[in-house]
Amino acid sequence: MKSNGLKNLILGFALGSFGLVTLAVNLPHTFTAGTPISAAQVNENFSTLHTALTALETSKQNRVGAKCDDGSAIKQINPDGTVLCETDDIGSGGAGYTAGAGLKLSGTQFSVDTAAIQARVNQTCPAGQSIREIKADGTVTCESDDGGSGDITAVIAGQGLQGGAASGDATLGLANDGVTTAKLADGAVTTAKVGNNAINASKTSDESGVAQAVQTTALTLTGSFQNVLSANINLPGPGFVLVMASAQVNLNHTSGTGSNIEFGVSVSATTSPGDQLKDIQLQRTPLPEPT
Repeated sequence: MKSNGLKNLILGFALGSFGLVTLAVNLPHTFTAGTPISAAQVNENFSTLHTALTALETSKQNRVGAKCDDGSAIKQINPDGTVLCETDDIGSGGAGYTAGAGLKLSGTQFSVDTAAIQARVNQTCPAGQSIREIKADGTVTCESDDGGSGDITAVIAGQGLQGGAASGDATLGLANDGVTTAKLADGAVTTAKVGNNAINASKTSDESGVAQAVQTTALTLTGSFQNVLSANINLPGPGFVLVMASAQVNLNHTSGTGSNIEFGVSVSATTSPGDQLKDIQLQRTPLPEPT
């Protein structure tokens, strides 16, 4: 047997048996042309090749030809192509899933729980109506507007008011001095509504039965009867009149002489009744005797 023929036989067997698998084997004997060979050497080469092929057979992975049932998954793939199965973590038919807040689970399909989550509002109300209720599925219930559709084209400020507008938003408010006597009901202004010191003499002097006069500058007395201040009063009817007066008197007095001043209230501009006079006197004080 020629060595070339044996060599080709070995390589052809290897490629024919394993296709594209690469196998590197170091044979114990190499033959050259013209050199005798023995059967023992050939057998030893075949034995080495058989050992290499056996090792390749045990380390290769056969094509996977098995599968797992529904609800199971492949846990292990064996060298011969068989598989080892186990139950899915989520179970069969989605049994391992859990619906969180706002979700519902049916089989393996999740959906929104409209009992907890508001579905998108997908309806509107016609002109002149408003939404009265929004339902869980997004539909609405309408009702007529409280103000109706109306035909107002402008808001005009009336007596005592200011503001208004011909379009858009309109605002009205009380104008300065807008509330007149005609707008106040009888007895509408109570004591609690009147501020402290809000009503002074100038506000009451023209009222029937009330009068007031004030002298704000100093007046020098001449020694004769003088009309210091006067006021007119309109009497609403028969009866008595109460008059009150006050004055601050500064009297210049010379020691050793007597001084006096009289003042009172009268209905006459030239005389005063004796029972209305108030007399202030400073008596003459004698000088002390010399010692």
